[in-house]
Amino acid sequence: MVLLSRKGIKEFKLTNMHEQPLKLSSKLFSCVKLERLTLWNCSLHPTPTFSGFPYLLHLSFYNVIFVNRNFGEFITQCPLLKLLEVGHFDLDPIRIIKMGEIAKLKSLECLCLQLCKLDIITFTSSLVFHLVSHFSKLQKLYLDLRKCKFIRESGGIGNWVRTSLSCLRTLQLQYIDFGSDIMLSFVNDMICGLPELQTLKITAEYNYVFPPPAFCASDLNHISMGQLQLRVIDFNSFRCSENEIWLIKSLLACSPALKKMYIHPSVCLNYEKSMFATKLLKLHRASSAAEVNIIGRLQ
Repeated sequence: MVLLSRKGIKEFKLTNMHEQPLKLSSKLFSCVKLERLTLWNCSLHPTPTFSGFPYLLHLSFYNVIFVNRNFGEFITQCPLLKLLEVGHFDLDPIRIIKMGEIAKLKSLECLCLQLCKLDIITFTSSLVFHLVSHFSKLQKLYLDLRKCKFIRESGGIGNWVRTSLSCLRTLQLQYIDFGSDIMLSFVNDMICGLPELQTLKITAEYNYVFPPPAFCASDLNHISMGQLQLRVIDFNSFRCSENEIWLIKSLLACSPALKKMYIHPSVCLNYEKSMFATKLLKLHRASSAAEVNIIGRLQ
């Protein structure tokens, strides 16, 4: 690190495969010309005089521990960030990101975030939209919903505002509990609120071994998806629940530009897969050119 700090490097990537985080030299913070920084399983000790990476464009942190420094404060010192990936942090309060801090990154084009790292106890569709609406240049959004608690909107399901994110084309929602009606309404809100969306990726997760009975999907009927611009849909860990089928049915019916839909069944799915394939053939498709592929097993 001493040597590299003298070379004016622009890109640095370090992956620590050991169990214990690697303590990095503070000399890293002398590499002020960095444009790309990727760290896995490391411990950082910013110096008191560190005032940021003024040229940093891409920042990817996975299981990175900050000592005596707030992570949210750190990213605000990288004003040109276009890509921010934050994943696999422990729930240590010193590393929780304040919503007001991340909202300052006006140049973001790609955001990958575990929502549970924000300093928020409960989430609603409106709150998530409020966050992403700060990023007018955002093109790709990846949200990890593990350990997130969602509640109903104060005005009822569907009380949300469509965003003006005209650049956002790709949305990935990970760990969606399709056994929860509130979570399903959130997914519906996100899709409806991003009218220019072209690529949608969803990974399902259940908090039960067997999903509970589906809630009445008619509760969402008053929220019309309208005409979506989706071209590609990728659905992972599909378990053939009624809530999942309801969403797939809605997407097929409201996506006249759809070209491909990929469905990856859960590894526990066997007989239900063939049953769903038969049901899928009967679902209405707004796009006559849409191809639906059921992949044998989740890869």
